[in-house]
Amino acid sequence: MARAAAVNFNYGKVAVATMGPGPGNQVSHQFGASPYFVVFDPLQNSYRVVANPNANDATGRAIQTGQYMVDIGVSNVIAGTLDQNALQTLRNLRVNAYSGVTGSAQSALSSYLAGQLIPATTIPNQRLASPRVYSPPVTAGPQVQAIY
Repeated sequence: MARAAAVNFNYGKVAVATMGPGPGNQVSHQFGASPYFVVFDPLQNSYRVVANPNANDATGRAIQTGQYMVDIGVSNVIAGTLDQNALQTLRNLRVNAYSGVTGSAQSALSSYLAGQLIPATTIPNQRLASPRVYSPPVTAGPQVQAIY
């Protein structure tokens, strides 16, 4: 009963990318290439397993899989890694993403429900957010560097 009180049911269904068809299987290393997803519904306290129809696509699978998550009603995604395309797609679709997760899908869900997972972030307009590099002023004449 205390566990259910800690869950915010407004967050909706949770999909865990897995290597096999069940909660005992390991979390998949890559979101878009994950062969399966364990989809947990906290309102029903049940799960179902779905195959990823985009797992074998050569290009665009992260974006297509992100859209597939929305199509099946998922609000949260857990995976080993999510590339920038997947993160940006999920962000645009208002799906929370959690990456860097290892272990079984069951342990990942337990960590999620306990509030122990930190959402992945993406840098919007990544080209504009490049780090500043210090460049010393250029002066005429010989350049001397002192080495001590």
